[in-house]
Amino acid sequence: MHQAGILAAGCLYGLKHHLKKLPEVHALTKKLAKLLETLPFVRLDVEEVETNVIIFSIDHPHLTAFDFEKRLLEQGIRLLSLNTKQLRAITHLEFSESALKTVFQAVKDIGALSTL
Repeated sequence: MHQAGILAAGCLYGLKHHLKKLPEVHALTKKLAKLLETLPFVRLDVEEVETNVIIFSIDHPHLTAFDFEKRLLEQGIRLLSLNTKQLRAITHLEFSESALKTVFQAVKDIGALSTL
């Protein structure tokens, strides 16, 4: 813990400079969750999304969460597979409306292409 001061400095900077933006990030995250919920192969409870974290399940006949993670990464989108059924998405301060649309469209396209 001799590095605690360095960690604390980063936290203090974040509180001082980025705290005002958190509600906007959380709203965009909730919006992404609402869009993902419309996909037939996504299972998620939007009411559980309160911060910048979305955990959702994949119920796809041909793809696992690991498959989605790999195909999204090929497009430069990093989500984490928690197991064969669940993915975790975390947004950040630079997450934008444009990024939201890109992520949603990528997930939608992967799910649709793999049903053909």
